[in-house]
Amino acid sequence: MERIFPQDVLTKRERVEAALSLQPVDRVPILEQLSYNPRVIADWTGRDIRGFDYTIEDICAVIRQASDLIMPPVVPRGRG
Repeated sequence: MERIFPQDVLTKRERVEAALSLQPVDRVPILEQLSYNPRVIADWTGRDIRGFDYTIEDICAVIRQASDLIMPPVVPRGRG
């Protein structure tokens, strides 16, 4: 899962490091705060998620598939 799209030339790490060093990249790194997006988590995991009924493992599974870098994953608390 080091490359998100078939046409990616750089790995996730190479892309982020190059971007932070102001070097050329193959595309803009994808950054997303997924922890509070239950619909995105449901779409990528295939789970029927209602409210905040998902785990840190679910969040990390989506991060591996859909992002180059991410805000620290946090499981929401409370009721959604």
